Amino acid sequence: MVFDTNVLVYAADTRSPYHAPCEKAVVEARASAPAFLTWSIRYECVRATTHSRALRAPWSSLEAWGFLADRLDSPGFEILQATPQPRAVLVATLAEIPGLRGDGIHDR
Repeated sequence: MVFDTNVLVYAADTRSPYHAPCEKAVVEARASAPAFLTWSIRYECVRATTHSRALRAPWSSLEAWGFLADRLDSPGFEILQATPQPRAVLVATLAEIPGLRGDGIHDR
């Protein structure tokens, strides 16, 4: 499972109606490895949680990184690294999950 930036932002935003289910998903993923993040997702989360359009009370960059470190730097999460063979990986993934489409495909 790869967590989307939006799930992390909702998990961070205690005022969001989506906070509880997103925080629960993140906490459960910590205990039931493996779950994955990319560095771009981590950067996106820091960007979003420090921006007034994403959080009503934006965090400092250190608070944002602390949120990620506290929840995600655990044995349940791993960094998904780019491969030198993206074409082969994409073809294999689409063959393994033929119904994959739309928002189920990360575009960064």
